Amino acid sequence: MARIKKLPHKRLSFPPQEIQTLREKLETTSSINIHGVLQAYSDWPFVRGDMYHWIGVLNRFDDILAKVCDEYGLAGFQTNAFDRDTQRMVVAILDFTRLLLENCINRNLYSSVERLDQLLNASDPEVLEHTLRVVLRTAQRWSYQRDIKSNLAAISARLTAIADPWNVKKSLPSAAADAEAGALVLHTN
Repeated sequence: MARIKKLPHKRLSFPPQEIQTLREKLETTSSINIHGVLQAYSDWPFVRGDMYHWIGVLNRFDDILAKVCDEYGLAGFQTNAFDRDTQRMVVAILDFTRLLLENCINRNLYSSVERLDQLLNASDPEVLEHTLRVVLRTAQRWSYQRDIKSNLAAISARLTAIADPWNVKKSLPSAAADAEAGALVLHTN
């Protein structure tokens, strides 16, 4: 489990009431209904926050994503498709997580990289897109740290596998030119 173990600083101020209300909703709403709570937050309506305020929510999201990853066999490539409610829930969690990473300080508290790595095995394009957006935000955060290689090691192999088809597509114009010349060039992975 990648739960956040750090405790808030003693000097941490209480969050604004609207953040506290949203936190309580996200911590108590059934997991399948989280999408309904989060759909109102496609943009960040609050002042810049502190990730410490969201530890309980992030731990809950990690637990939910761990359950989804186990349930749908995301340790390897996904063969069992998400049902619509699960897909919407995962996308909502990933999108809100991205908003937190974009709008809160202390982003280094985020520790669900293992879940992101597993979600990169998803066959659903929308889940994969939102996972990549969160991976991008975490990579941007890590780019300012010295130990970027160790942080990205967990997901670099999976990202390389995902990016490989794009490298093949880059060489398609030369393959088309070869085909016009009468030579058939086959690209295999």
